[in-house]
Amino acid sequence: MFVEIFLFEIRSRVRRPAVYLYFLAIFAFTLFAFSTGSLPVGEKEHINSPFLISFWCCAMTMFMTLVSSSVMGTAVFRDIEYQTRDYYLTYPITRAGYFWGRFAGSFVFMIGIALAIPLGIWLGSHLGPAIGKTVAAQYGPNKPIYYLHAFLLLGLPNILFTSALFFGLVAVLRNVKVIYFGGLLLFLFYFMALFFLDHYSNNAMVIGIADPFALNGLRQQKFNANYLQQNNNLIAISGPLAINRLLWPGISIIMSAI
Repeated sequence: MFVEIFLFEIRSRVRRPAVYLYFLAIFAFTLFAFSTGSLPVGEKEHINSPFLISFWCCAMTMFMTLVSSSVMGTAVFRDIEYQTRDYYLTYPITRAGYFWGRFAGSFVFMIGIALAIPLGIWLGSHLGPAIGKTVAAQYGPNKPIYYLHAFLLLGLPNILFTSALFFGLVAVLRNVKVIYFGGLLLFLFYFMALFFLDHYSNNAMVIGIADPFALNGLRQQKFNANYLQQNNNLIAISGPLAINRLLWPGISIIMSAI
């Protein structure tokens, strides 16, 4: 019955305008940033360098925490609020099929919303020179591997982390406050943790692993690379960053499974 619950969630989400509004907001913000060069671009670094694409994917999926709390949280809370969960389970539906069907259906839309990021970057790198906000020399080649690498290995684990976290929290706590305040609280604790890590820890491995959104790991690689490396090399998924990319999504999935 997993497939039936999954498809039911898909059909339900398609009719909700919030999904399209989230997509348009992220797309517009990304398009503006890359078409005007309103980014932390290094000297001689391309606006669409693989390093900046990776950084933007991580940063935007971190800000999508608020979207995750809304999209993933409402998937289960609707059934809790209207007391329909137990009604569904009177049918030949397993608890696992119900739970993971809801999760997978909502997570598909989280991925769809996040695709606004690479689309906005790609279009922004063409729109900027066309409207005269930037010049073509400020951009490098738009290689598909730059986008795939950044989205699949950096952005997608962030989305999985926040999606599983909020879905599991709402399922366990059954409280609407998790949806409205969970994202804000995660932001608050995240930036507090970054402050203490930056000021009280000199261990690069601890800093790289402890950041659930991997921004510290990217920042360290960016600072240690020259403009040729930033413009032509992909972010290396190795060492602390590789551990980070496996650790935090894994923790959130285990929490949800429990």
